[in-house]
Amino acid sequence: MGGSAFTTNDVSQFVETGYTKLSNFAVATVILSVLGVLAPSGPITLFLLTSAATLGVLGVIIFGLSHRRCRMRGAALNAISEFIENDAISSFVVTNDGEVTSSNLAARTMFGDSDGKTMPNVLRYTFDNPSGILFRLKDKAQKNWFISRRHCYQKRACA
Repeated sequence: MGGSAFTTNDVSQFVETGYTKLSNFAVATVILSVLGVLAPSGPITLFLLTSAATLGVLGVIIFGLSHRRCRMRGAALNAISEFIENDAISSFVVTNDGEVTSSNLAARTMFGDSDGKTMPNVLRYTFDNPSGILFRLKDKAQKNWFISRRHCYQKRACA
């Protein structure tokens, strides 16, 4: 099953940390290149320069995949934001950390401008303990997502 802008697999989780790994690839590439230029022997020089080129290419690929993933996620979040904008029910688009990235007109009317705030902060006057409630809701949603995804895999395996 292919991943979307919101689902993650091993490759996309690796790519999501690509920006931090990119600096490590760049440093290793420079070090191997310098050692390759300074190395006196032919096979060692060839090995070091080939390793540097390989790391450089991997760094460029990881950067490209990471950039593409960020653009896809941004486009998906924009589509969701546009979809909920005129809904009569208060709706929020929230990051995994609970930061509100977008809200619709009903939510802005009821809770004020909440972009950049966290959901517990937005709901602090509505619920007595919003952090606990949001944690339980998120936990239940993740369990339901896992169960439905497992059911989908079982159906595909049986078919």
